Amino acid sequence: MQVINFNKYLNCIVLVLLFLAIEISPYFEYYEYDKNMALNAEIAMLRETDNVIIYKVYYDSPMGGRVPALLSIPKSGEPSFPCIIFLHGYGGKKENILDATDYVAQLGYAVFAIDAQYHGERKV
Repeated sequence: MQVINFNKYLNCIVLVLLFLAIEISPYFEYYEYDKNMALNAEIAMLRETDNVIIYKVYYDSPMGGRVPALLSIPKSGEPSFPCIIFLHGYGGKKENILDATDYVAQLGYAVFAIDAQYHGERKV
């Protein structure tokens, strides 16, 4: 039985991981923001079904501009509800989740869906 000495490869593994960390670190800066920034949220009821109340939400983006969103809250059950964060696929919009909100509400989940940048209401 052959015994592999991993200590021999440890320096190489550490070097590769260090290189990867250095290469991807600038990408993390893109997602940095002031966590104390006010969101200035606006909320209005959009519609109501037997199972869910759907609200239209707008809030300030840390990257500039306003973010449109939909928030669906189950009508039954005990708040606070677990929440599914929904982000549509390429070319989609936040309204793509509306057909599923009644079903998800019956399972006891709220849903928060946003339009990604350059999609839906945020199209240029």
